[in-house]
Amino acid sequence: MRRMFRWAIARGTVSASPCAGIETPAKSKKGNKTYTNDELRAIFTAIPGSQVEHLVPLIAYCATRSDETRSARWADFDLERKVWRIPPEKSKTGSLTGDAHDVPLSAGALRVLEAVREANVKAKVSASEYLFPATADRKGGARGEDDKPIRGEDARREVRLSNYMGKPNRTMDRLSASTGVEKLGLHNIRRTVATRLSQHGTRVEVIEYILGHALPKLITTYQLHVPLEAMREALDWWSDELDRVLAAKATA
Repeated sequence: MRRMFRWAIARGTVSASPCAGIETPAKSKKGNKTYTNDELRAIFTAIPGSQVEHLVPLIAYCATRSDETRSARWADFDLERKVWRIPPEKSKTGSLTGDAHDVPLSAGALRVLEAVREANVKAKVSASEYLFPATADRKGGARGEDDKPIRGEDARREVRLSNYMGKPNRTMDRLSASTGVEKLGLHNIRRTVATRLSQHGTRVEVIEYILGHALPKLITTYQLHVPLEAMREALDWWSDELDRVLAAKATA
């Protein structure tokens, strides 16, 4: 609009621009929110009984993305090797590289998986291939990937077993309001883990492997080894640290 009126003034079509004095909108900034220890405790205190009761902890212990965590299948987990192999088609980077993303499972992550299994048995959805089958709304209806309610008891059960959790944005908004934690989001939990690992002294490339980011081509061309043990060491440290944070008392 500003450019159009400048053009119109230059042609003599108008004598002044209504855009005069209006500041140019600032460019939006990328998210940079990380959570303090008190905020982490507030989040974990608020999630029991919610849609994200186990989703949040699994992301917190593994630093995985929301979509790849929500669509996780039991078949993707090798509990003997303690590794979660995220298929390329479920990983943002894997869809570009064709490579699976291996995530070492810490003690904290394994506890979450056990809790998920027990919860699914209790909810009678243990037959689902997904860790997080489609959830029910307040009236008991299941919701599909598009978050639209599915009607009919048989249809609801079938969707719950064959589909995975839709985006829990409303749940996260409610938790943000109830906890007072600003910008409460699943990606910010992931960013918090990366930040804490960096502060601990974990090498940048190890953190990038944990996050499943695409590394510079020069690195992937000459360094073909995935540092799984270094990733495991880092996530084991973080598991212990997060347990310590959650067990501690809130700051006065």
